[in-house]
Order: sequence, then C-alpha cells, then structure tokens
Amino acid sequence: MATPREKARTALRGAILGLTTPFTDDGRFDAPGLRRNIEFYVEHGIRAFVVGGTYGEVTALTQDERRSVIRTAVEATKGRAAVLADTHHVGSLEEVIALTRYAEEVGADFAYIMTPYYFRPSDRGLFEFYNRIAQAVKIGIVLYTNPWRTHVRLTPAVVRDLTQFENIVAIKAADQDLGDISDLAAWVGDQIVVSCGWEVHAIHGAVVGAPCYFGIAGNFDPVLEQRYERAIAGLDRPELRHLHGAQSVLRRFFSEVDAPVALKAAQDMVGLVGGSVRVPLWPMTEEQRQRLRDILIELGTKVTGR
Repeated sequence: MATPREKARTALRGAILGLTTPFTDDGRFDAPGLRRNIEFYVEHGIRAFVVGGTYGEVTALTQDERRSVIRTAVEATKGRAAVLADTHHVGSLEEVIALTRYAEEVGADFAYIMTPYYFRPSDRGLFEFYNRIAQAVKIGIVLYTNPWRTHVRLTPAVVRDLTQFENIVAIKAADQDLGDISDLAAWVGDQIVVSCGWEVHAIHGAVVGAPCYFGIAGNFDPVLEQRYERAIAGLDRPELRHLHGAQSVLRRFFSEVDAPVALKAAQDMVGLVGGSVRVPLWPMTEEQRQRLRDILIELGTKVTGR
C-alpha cells in the first residue's frame, strides 16, 4: 500500500479545482447538484478537487453541512479523482481534529487545512497546531497558507520543521511572495508536494519544482484548464502567452467579485449547477453578469445560459 506521501506524489499534479457548494432555491445544500458537477469534471479529466473550501463558502456552512459535502464528494468521485476535504476551523483545534477524523472515516484522500486565523499565532504555535493534528489522524494532510486572506503566514522554515510528520504530504502556498514558493520547492520539495495557490503563479512553480497549482477556470471550462495545464507542463511559451493574455481580464474580474459569487454565476452560464450564495456574499449586478458572460465568450467557453 502506498504511503500518504507516495499517494500525494501521484494524485497532486497539474490543476486542482476548489469546488463551489451548490445550494437549492430555499438555501439548503444541493447534494445532487454537487454530484452532477463532480461527474462533469471527472468526465473531462480533472483529477483532484477541494471540497467545502473557500470557493465552497466554508464559513457559511454548518459543521453538519461540511460533513455532508465531504461525504457526498467522496461518494460521487468513487475513487476517480482525489478529494481534498477542507477541515480547517477559525480557532478550535478540537473542531479541526474532529472534522479531519470524519474525512478520514468516510474515505477522503487528503485533509486540506488552512492556518488558524483571527488570532495572530507565533511560529511555535503554528507548528504545534499542525503537530497535534498530524498525531491525531493518519490521513494525508495538505497544509494551506494564505496570508492575503488570513493575515497569518506559514513560513518555509516552519513547513520544513513539519516535514518530520509522515502524514504531512503537501502545501498550498497562496502567497504573493514568489520567494516563498521558491524556498518551499528548494527546502521541502523532495519530501512533500508544493503547490501554487494561484494559476498566475503556476509557471513560476513549474520552473522551481512545484508540480501542481490551484485552478479557477476549470470550474466552468475544464477543457481550458487542461490546455493551461499542458502548456505549463511542457513550458509551451506561445501557448502560455496566449492563455495568460486571454485570462488576464478574468483575473481582474475575480479581484472585483469574490470567487464563489463569480464562479457560481459562470457555472450557471455553462449549464452546470451554480445557484445562489449565502449572506454575507451577494449576487452580482446585471451589469457584472453581462461582463462575465462576455469574458467567458471571449475565452472560447461555450455559454448556454444567462
């Protein structure tokens, strides 16, 4: 049987999608909708997903709903793609461990755990946080640092110390400091998988030794995502220039409208299950929807709805 790190080396390559959490018209978790979306992504070659994460409106879900999302994704995927279950919590270590154990029990491939936030933990506190989780479970753990959202930075030095735990298998570095990605690849890339948090950094990651990245476009156009993935893997400069140029307007749009709002609207436009968002998020204006529709068409995405 493969070790958690061997499993991660095999499963975490190329684009990883952070999935939205569909809701019904009356605001409940739409399990059939999530199954339908996952089936579409698997059929179109996507090999790894994060469920119940940032794009899945994690802070708007109850703990019971988070469990339902994880279980539904595992059942729908049927081993055809890796499921990374978001099990983080704002500050309660006990809640993180409980949800991570649940993800392990129902068959998720990895637990995906952002740094605790609101507090301003020290490096020693962050080390101890992940240390206690790693010793409480056997499932492979994907560390996640995103100081842009949390104002908490998991430094390459702390990550290096954490590699002593065999079930810490990867890190997602959503950091605007490309130096950190380079350091992570150099210091721990031979032990754990290093992943860029944003598509725009994926080229740099591929050059320094980060074999995967977290994609956005695949949520509404997995064919476009796979073109980008192949171009990165082959360092196809003309294709990369073209795709970066084509997606630049999309990136700017996503800096204006928070990702779950825009992604769900895009999913609706291409015939997938997007649906509503939960307060405090709010739907786009009609002007924004039209702009997004125009951007998708310009990207070559087949738009079937409004």
